[in-house]
Amino acid sequence: MKISENELLDFLPFGVALIQKDLKLRLANNKFTELTGMKQDASLRTSESRFANTDVILNIKRVFETGEEAVQYVSGSPNEIRTDYNVATFIPLFAQNGDIKEVLCIFHGTAESGHWQKEFNILFEKVPCYISIVDKNLKVLRANERYRDTFGEHHSIFNTEQSKKRGYEYMTSPTVLAFSEGIEQIGAQVGMTKSGEKAHLMISTIPIAKNPDGVSHVMEIAADITELNQLQEQLHHAHDFYSDLIESSADGIVALTHRGKVQIFNEAAREMLKWSIPRKPGIPKIQELMPKEFFEDYDEDGSIVKNKEFNIVATDGTEIPVRMNAFIIRTKKNVMGRVAFLQDLRKIKELEHEKLMLEQDAVSTTFLSLESNIELLLEEQNKYLDDYENLRHTATKEVLDKAWANLRTKFNIKNKIINIFVTIAKGYQVTLQNQNINKIIEEVYSEFQEIASSQNVTINLSFAENLEKVKTDKYALYSLLQILISNGIDAASASGNNGRLELAVGIDKNKLLIEIVDNGDVIPKESLDNYFKIKESRETRLGLLTAAMITELLKGKIIAQSSTQMGNSFRIELPI
Repeated sequence: MKISENELLDFLPFGVALIQKDLKLRLANNKFTELTGMKQDASLRTSESRFANTDVILNIKRVFETGEEAVQYVSGSPNEIRTDYNVATFIPLFAQNGDIKEVLCIFHGTAESGHWQKEFNILFEKVPCYISIVDKNLKVLRANERYRDTFGEHHSIFNTEQSKKRGYEYMTSPTVLAFSEGIEQIGAQVGMTKSGEKAHLMISTIPIAKNPDGVSHVMEIAADITELNQLQEQLHHAHDFYSDLIESSADGIVALTHRGKVQIFNEAAREMLKWSIPRKPGIPKIQELMPKEFFEDYDEDGSIVKNKEFNIVATDGTEIPVRMNAFIIRTKKNVMGRVAFLQDLRKIKELEHEKLMLEQDAVSTTFLSLESNIELLLEEQNKYLDDYENLRHTATKEVLDKAWANLRTKFNIKNKIINIFVTIAKGYQVTLQNQNINKIIEEVYSEFQEIASSQNVTINLSFAENLEKVKTDKYALYSLLQILISNGIDAASASGNNGRLELAVGIDKNKLLIEIVDNGDVIPKESLDNYFKIKESRETRLGLLTAAMITELLKGKIIAQSSTQMGNSFRIELPI
């Protein structure tokens, strides 16, 4: 199918006409006719179209004469009243002999240009970065909305008094370099917003116009990377924090990458393994220094070694006991390496050894104390038996029966104290429940009233009324009272005077207070100080040693005092 010249021109979206020297249109497409009202073969001399005005005719003649292109704005067709203009471009068409044969007129309306200009303006204003066009004085000629809101619209972000004072930064800014070197520049810069805040920017500056003196205008396009810069600073801070944490750790830390490179070998590891060389040890040395278990496969949870003790050998041959925890470091998909934490156990082992020696010493001392107390018990029992034997030859049956009953009572009390000691020493577990303290005191008093009377000892009770619901352990408290009252009766009766025992019980804030005072012989201060110290307990009676153990179980304390004026006082303070 053959397409004619006219049909081909009609496909063009703008007006096209070929104008001869006599100003006749040799050819005109439909778009040209639509815009100008002039058809093919029409003459500019006779046409009433606004296109055929004097200025157009003069321009066409000038093109024929000079052979240079010309552009002219022309109003619309004669039948329209229009406020916009069309653009006519006149291009000379030369014949083979060099003469101008015809002038090509390309004619299009400004409405379409305006549409594209509008679209461009919207894009320019709303693009999510900073755009400005500046002149050589760095004055902003045009800036988009984002730029105006952030930096204002008076000058380039680099044209500030502060930047000029810094000199070097000003001269090396991308905008200044684009003017001086005439090529696109890219760089990271810090600008100042109109509110005085710093903005970290990645900026590209592009020369867009030139004159005989060089670049006349530059476009600045900048992206705000302030948040990215803040994130980078936070990452640096986090890196510094964890680096300091690793270096300051009391545990030795050794970390390897998945390729076998020693990534971390902190100061504690250096000191522990006596590594004095500035650089980190290589893998062969690490394999020599570390337990072989560190290099074994890991479990499903990523652990390699869990809280296991090893003996490692430092570079100077010192054997060091350590507790090691090791695991792999990984992302969701990949293993990045492995790390071991080494706790130096030398001081702990020394303390454990010292503790063991103290415990052995305490056990030895306790057995010596028990030996002393058993000897004392045997002496008391022998004394009781001797007294009874002497009475048996002289006393009446009534007196003998009474002495026998007292003897059995004393034996029972001593047996109870021994049983209490054994129970507590086996690891008695305290059970705290609400108890009626008044009732417990009455029960203990009833138990000892007869034996006290037989030894000419009077027991006086004094206790508060608010003791019916006190949280404590009944067995422990009952046993404690038994021991202290028994001890007080023995001390008061041995003095040779009319024995007296005062028992007072009360509550002060969150403490249960028990005080037992007897009028027995004064206890020497050096003996009193050692009464409740296990290590020095060879002077302690078994009962008082057991009382100290019970008080400790109940998280309380014993305060012992002795003087001629007040007698012997044992004050117990128990939390409730």
